[in-house]
Amino acid sequence: MPLYGLFILFYYEPFFEIIIPIELKEAVFKVIIAATIVFPMLTVIVFKLSGTILTYSMTTRQERRFPFLLTAIFYMFSYYLLRRLSLPTIFYKIMLGATLSVTVAVMINLFWKVSIHCIGIGGLVGSLILISQLLAVDGTTPIIAAIILAGIIGAARLSLEEHTPSQIYCGLFIGFACEFGMLWMKQI
Repeated sequence: MPLYGLFILFYYEPFFEIIIPIELKEAVFKVIIAATIVFPMLTVIVFKLSGTILTYSMTTRQERRFPFLLTAIFYMFSYYLLRRLSLPTIFYKIMLGATLSVTVAVMINLFWKVSIHCIGIGGLVGSLILISQLLAVDGTTPIIAAIILAGIIGAARLSLEEHTPSQIYCGLFIGFACEFGMLWMKQI
């Protein structure tokens, strides 16, 4: 979800599309893709091949523990790299919110299973709402699309019987609160 948020920010808001050079955009996308997609996916594959997890869907809390922890570390590393680039603050705040979301998921997962899918989409909704407020842009279309997507994701997780409604709502709240909170903060 951080990739979607940054993509929308780069290309939906004309100001950022103009002031940020294409080379810098490419560097940001490479960091985000590596840290939020490639490395976590490779981690899951390695854990599956080693027998640490039984299925790729990691249906139990115990299976999720180490992959989620490593994912949180990858997110922290990407935040660290983004801070080194000459980007407007809002970009690394999005990554910090995502990092906080995954870290909270790791902690909650120690005693209860929460929907990481809903944490992700909840974070996207929270960041889009606050970005439209902070930048005074009309974000209605991406916000509505993200809310609809949140409903679809939540319904899919319920229909697959992977989560209970409380795990879905908790995930949405965590993602929304972490992203909204990080973007709301003046200094980081």
